[in-house]
Amino acid sequence: MSTKWMNRKLSKGNLVFLLSSLTILALLLGFITTLSILMHLGLYVNTNIVGESMHEAVTEDSRILYIDPEFKEIRRGDIVSAAVIYQGIPVEDSGVPLIIVKRIIGLPGETIRIDGDQVYINHELLSEPYAYYSGPGEDDLVMTLDEEEYFLMGDNRLYSSDSRAWGPFHMEHIQSVALAVN
Repeated sequence: MSTKWMNRKLSKGNLVFLLSSLTILALLLGFITTLSILMHLGLYVNTNIVGESMHEAVTEDSRILYIDPEFKEIRRGDIVSAAVIYQGIPVEDSGVPLIIVKRIIGLPGETIRIDGDQVYINHELLSEPYAYYSGPGEDDLVMTLDEEEYFLMGDNRLYSSDSRAWGPFHMEHIQSVALAVN
């Protein structure tokens, strides 16, 4: 077996080409690995926001970086996307499941009371600097959430179809939790 090729010196041009090729290959593998990890964690960006229910925090021009709720604890004030289920039946819009973007207001086991434009959690007034009312609120609602149920509301309260209309959202219908909104 001949080993002449192993004893050959690489020209400077060939060496630069080889090192450049290996660098590009390493960068490409790093990118593919990073993309694979992000997909595994359920990270993605949503750019298809319709309506004004989350104005001012989320607009139709917003991009939202989401993560699967399996990887982030859901907290009051989080912005989430959720599939709308009404009386056990998925709600569709033009044959496509209706997915809404809303804010978490009530957590499992809590009692929600809404009186006009005031929201109470377990009899304590909730501070909501994000909530917007373009007129007087007229809600009158009391609801106790079961385990794994969440109460969702849009920030633009008079223009939001949310848990006040659809009822509580079960954990399995919350598809993602926002990490960042731009």
